[in-house]
Amino acid sequence: MLLLFCAPVVLSRFNRIHEYFSHFWCYNKKEVIDLANSIFKHKKMEIVPFILLVVMIGGLYIGVHQAKRIATFFSTQGGPVNIVTGQVNQENIHLNYPQIEGLANGLVQNKINAQIVGEANAFMEPMGDASHSVDSRYSIEFNKNSILSLTLHESHYRKPMAHPMHYLNGMTVNTTTGQVLQLGDLFKAKSDYQGRLTAIINQQIIEKDLHLFKPFEGVNPKQEFYLTTDGIVIYYQLYYYTPYVYGFLKFNIPYGQVADIMQSGFIK
Repeated sequence: MLLLFCAPVVLSRFNRIHEYFSHFWCYNKKEVIDLANSIFKHKKMEIVPFILLVVMIGGLYIGVHQAKRIATFFSTQGGPVNIVTGQVNQENIHLNYPQIEGLANGLVQNKINAQIVGEANAFMEPMGDASHSVDSRYSIEFNKNSILSLTLHESHYRKPMAHPMHYLNGMTVNTTTGQVLQLGDLFKAKSDYQGRLTAIINQQIIEKDLHLFKPFEGVNPKQEFYLTTDGIVIYYQLYYYTPYVYGFLKFNIPYGQVADIMQSGFIK
């Protein structure tokens, strides 16, 4: 009813209202009162209904504006990059790893691909003899807005081991600059991101009733991680906290729980 009551006047002054709210961050009470009086003076109407409507419109304007600001955690505008599979196939070596193609900046593309190949080569270094075999595969966890986050799943086997030994390596790269991101790069300087993440993980340990080999040591600056569309995944290798049969210990940290301390470059 209030909206219908005020609609004719609001429409007749729409341009003035839009102009005012475009500068809403400079809001002060006197300006609102003066604007409302000028609009309603010739209508001889009470000011209270209009003030309520102004508040409603203002709240909606700010809400929409803020929603746009935090719509994504990644501010760069590049789309997903094209991924092809690189391979090494020998008698006891079978590796699959990702390679980027089609980037506008060839130097950045070569830099990223070299970093991935370097990881694959490092994985082959422990090879000793024919009794030792290695395999790898990869998963693309996040690929949009100029951020590529991937995981390499690596397995070693040497006779007469009862089972292969598995390793998980995460890599998160800015595909505009070629920079490999560390966990701390995601957060504001001097923010206690380690403390925040540690507290969230401790809570998850309690909720999941996890039984660890040793007390949780907390998140450190060299922490292994990768990104998904849902959040930051903190993970640990086999046997570090849990037995082999448990698999990799992973903790998903929803972006919403850490958005306030993330770098402005990751929030739009």
